[in-house]
Amino acid sequence: MSMEEEFAIGDLVHVLSDAYIFRKDKAYLVREGMWALVIEVVHDEFEFEFSEHYFSEGRRTKWHGSVKIYDEHGRSGWIHAANIVLIEKKSSN
Repeated sequence: MSMEEEFAIGDLVHVLSDAYIFRKDKAYLVREGMWALVIEVVHDEFEFEFSEHYFSEGRRTKWHGSVKIYDEHGRSGWIHAANIVLIEKKSSN
């Protein structure tokens, strides 16, 4: 299953284990069990040259397929997709 099929903007996700979300040069801890909303997805066709404000040079390839979330505390940042699980798909209505 591709990331496009798994996660979409507006999906509700659950954090599987303590992880960090990254926003520019800062990292914020998100705890196991937290809920978050998907606000952006890095798909295969994502143009990395346009994402320099999100990813440093060394992270671009490693973070391919990740999602940007908005967590319970109002913070947003990028998290590796392996650290979250889909709880509810955004309604198509």
